[in-house]
Amino acid sequence: MLFAPQHFRRFTEPHKYWMPLIALFSGMRVNEISQLYLDDVETETVMDETGAKRKILYFHITPYRDGQSIKTPYSLRRIPIHSKLLGLGFERYVADVKSTGAVHLFPGLHWAEGGPGVGVSHWFNRWHLRRNCAIHTPTKTPALLPPHADDDGGTPAHSG
Repeated sequence: MLFAPQHFRRFTEPHKYWMPLIALFSGMRVNEISQLYLDDVETETVMDETGAKRKILYFHITPYRDGQSIKTPYSLRRIPIHSKLLGLGFERYVADVKSTGAVHLFPGLHWAEGGPGVGVSHWFNRWHLRRNCAIHTPTKTPALLPPHADDDGGTPAHSG
């Protein structure tokens, strides 16, 4: 099982915990996630249908910062951060990383040719799937994860 808690409890590198979950709940590509800067996690206050103000936390996918790229012009977008990620402590993780003075959301990643997602894809497809999840079929290597595989229709996260 890809998301069995026993697989994720032992990870000591935050990207190994957060990146598969972000992909699961957002449909983002591995390189889009791995090249995020802290400033790409943004907040917007909107008025909902009842007239109440709500804070929406989202990922802003752009090619504008050093080392960033997008696959197509349509990749430029804002993706609301799912309530399940917030429930798992994603806002706290972002605040913790900011407090260190880092600029990247996942500061420990190696930015090699092809982007920082290369190493993450290698880890996920060749180590996590094979060793942790016992998926040994060579044709079973997703880009990272299927988009929107959640069970509640992909409701964007809102907090008051």
